[in-house]
Amino acid sequence: MSISVKDIQEVRRRTGAGLMDSKKALTEANGDFDKAIELLKEWGISKASKKSGREASEGVLVAVVSNDGKKGALIEVNCETDFVAKTDEFKAFAKKTAEMVFNKGFDSQEGFDEETSNAIKEGIAKFGENILVNSIKKMSVNGKVFAYIHTNLKLGTMISVETNMASPKIDEMGNDVAVHATANQIAGVSKDDIEKAIIDKKLAEYTEELKGQGKPENIIQKIVDGKMNKFYKEETLLAQPFLKNEDITVEEFVKSVAKETGAVLKIVGFIKTAIGE
Repeated sequence: MSISVKDIQEVRRRTGAGLMDSKKALTEANGDFDKAIELLKEWGISKASKKSGREASEGVLVAVVSNDGKKGALIEVNCETDFVAKTDEFKAFAKKTAEMVFNKGFDSQEGFDEETSNAIKEGIAKFGENILVNSIKKMSVNGKVFAYIHTNLKLGTMISVETNMASPKIDEMGNDVAVHATANQIAGVSKDDIEKAIIDKKLAEYTEELKGQGKPENIIQKIVDGKMNKFYKEETLLAQPFLKNEDITVEEFVKSVAKETGAVLKIVGFIKTAIGE
């Protein structure tokens, strides 16, 4: 039967497949659109299996938050090239994929069900590159989570805020703090939240530095204490000067919003990640 250019273009529009593949599928399906689309999916999945071993280190970071705001995740959807990662089509695909992964409750790509795996394979066929979900970092809170993804879609932060009420002011505060955390080096919410391994590494680093400078043993500890206090001030979220008003700390900003709204507010955690981490 004769396959019109209009029909081929319609199949391409629906599937994103190439011109010749669309024509071939329509021909084999005797002009049946639904059957042609199914054939393209089958061929795409077959082609995808050949690409699945290739390195995929580019991509985008997607933030997904539950409807009630109590759960969220930063999900990394990878492809092979930055060229593909920057396209609107891939960004839309990554968002849809991340939402599926989050809503199904997966912790890693190894646990994906057939529906999710096939959706990724269809993406591989469409974009012509291997696609992976390399990182799924979750958080939950008895309050609300807030997220910010940098405009390059490669760096982002999610923070968790315990609160006893909802308010636009609290939402604004949460978003502002997420932006601040993305723009700054953060080791912990407060001094007590910093991992022991990070503290031990800093102590060793400062001690060795001072020994290398020939400082007397009896004053090394005093200098190290001073350096650690500076480290805590510079790299703990609550102690840092607030990005939008450096005359106050993040902690003071949060307290001002709590006073204004009458809410109990406490930042209890954060996730900060970038493509490849």
